[in-house]
Amino acid sequence: MENGIFFKSFFKGLNLQKHVIAFVGGGGKTSLIFKIKDELVAHKRKVIITTTTKMAYDKDLPIISGEYDEEFFSRLKLAISEFGYAIVGKIDANLNKISYIGNDIYFKLREYCDYLLVEADGAKRLPIKIPRSYEPVIPSNIEEVVAVVGLDGVNSKIEDVTHTKKEVCDFLGKKETDKLTYDDIKKIVISPRGLRKNVNNLDYRVYFNKADTIDNWDELHKLVKDLNDCEIHSYFGVLK
Repeated sequence: MENGIFFKSFFKGLNLQKHVIAFVGGGGKTSLIFKIKDELVAHKRKVIITTTTKMAYDKDLPIISGEYDEEFFSRLKLAISEFGYAIVGKIDANLNKISYIGNDIYFKLREYCDYLLVEADGAKRLPIKIPRSYEPVIPSNIEEVVAVVGLDGVNSKIEDVTHTKKEVCDFLGKKETDKLTYDDIKKIVISPRGLRKNVNNLDYRVYFNKADTIDNWDELHKLVKDLNDCEIHSYFGVLK
């Protein structure tokens, strides 16, 4: 297993194989999406970034919003031609976020890009989560799913590292003041009640973020090996 701190390509490190990819789980999804976008655009691949939930945005980036019409797709093609990528979503300027663009536009996006990267979950920038009943929102055209977990959640109290405290406690059989272990993380990423929810038979990858916060590399390597034994490819690194 190559350490993401030194292995520069997140795309290669995650061994991504498909072209329509959903990102679920804890904080770091947006940063990971943009890292992968940068790598793909550098290799002349056309990329569209979008969300089925809500996603923070920068108004200075090429964001395409609006209604389903020819003008929308003309603007989309122009942005991709100029920047190599575009971000698609409904803009909520008050929240500084974009939200789902709607089925009519979403299901046509793949026609305009080589890779469609979809943020399909929310985490309020906290490292750990168990999805609620309505999460994640994985569309029918998704081919591969990447779950994100923050390693800064290990050895931390549940109440400090998740916004779905009840769901995490119920799933693990723990209290909010209990600390998370590597075994807990393994359960969360393997279970269809955890981050593998709604993944079904899709390709599934796990990205462990904030590897610079850990103090026990043996435990992390064991976790990676255990996932590999379950035929789950994982990768760890630092998003900076």
